[in-house]
Amino acid sequence: MVSIFKNNLFINSLLLLPYVTILRIKSLLDPVGYIAGEGDTILVRELFDWISSPFAQSMIAVLVVYLQAVYINRLVIKNALVQQNTLIPGLIYIVLTSLFPECTVLSPMLIANSLILVVIGQAFKIYKSPRVADNVFNIGFWTGISALFVPNFIYLLLIGVLSIFILKSAKGKELFQLFSGAFTVFVLYFGIMYLIDYPILDQVSLVDASPKLSIISIRGLELYKFLSFVGMTFFAVFHYNTYALKKSIQAKKKIDILFWILFSSAVLIFLFQEITAFNALLVCIPLSIFYTMNLIRLKSPLLQELVHVIFLAVIFIFSFGLI
Repeated sequence: MVSIFKNNLFINSLLLLPYVTILRIKSLLDPVGYIAGEGDTILVRELFDWISSPFAQSMIAVLVVYLQAVYINRLVIKNALVQQNTLIPGLIYIVLTSLFPECTVLSPMLIANSLILVVIGQAFKIYKSPRVADNVFNIGFWTGISALFVPNFIYLLLIGVLSIFILKSAKGKELFQLFSGAFTVFVLYFGIMYLIDYPILDQVSLVDASPKLSIISIRGLELYKFLSFVGMTFFAVFHYNTYALKKSIQAKKKIDILFWILFSSAVLIFLFQEITAFNALLVCIPLSIFYTMNLIRLKSPLLQELVHVIFLAVIFIFSFGLI
């Protein structure tokens, strides 16, 4: 099946939709909805009150993951991050975001991933561009929007700052534009909160400023899930030199940004009140691109298919509770 998505063809891109549907079939047959709680923003609570049907949430999650996969493929091809024009990054993203049942839920983190993808796309555009004001502003703006779904994503503004330093000689003007984008979002959001007489400080307090020790309490199967994400992250880190090999300077700089996102996503996990699989969804964005390079380096098509089948087996084993 991997061979089908090796070629960048429109029909193959469309085939990713039935592919993600099959991988998430359990969430459609026996849907579980996300229930917003006190730790969620008012935007998230209103959204999930409106989309309260578990089946509707599962259908939307399938569509969201598909569109994210298509966008990742576009990013990879347009920025020449991989040697081949392939749809495998999207394929791997679908696999990683479907790996465990918790990941198949339509969650704020999954929605925020869409916004972070837009941030990455805007960041990549500033390389050697003479006019970057709109792109830099958009980085801050879309990061701010993502923080309305996952408050701790406000810290990803640091990724925006790093992106400017890595891809362009940063000046005070660019940093002002970046933070102006985020500031615009919060002025509008808190302005609406004020108009509806909602306690603004309640929303501000949702941003965690100190690490949580909830990771210590993880036991059993949840611990193995957490360790699997840790292992996949370290696997990518150990192959950094492989990913940068025979790449242009532009591609290397963009790979560095993806590694900073990978590092940031790992740090953010420790700020959440509860360690769950869908809280690690951000790591799936850089990992899908890095693992594509690993898979392509496997010259044997049979070996590529074997790796793919193993991951599919894990997905269906966890989905249908076979262990």
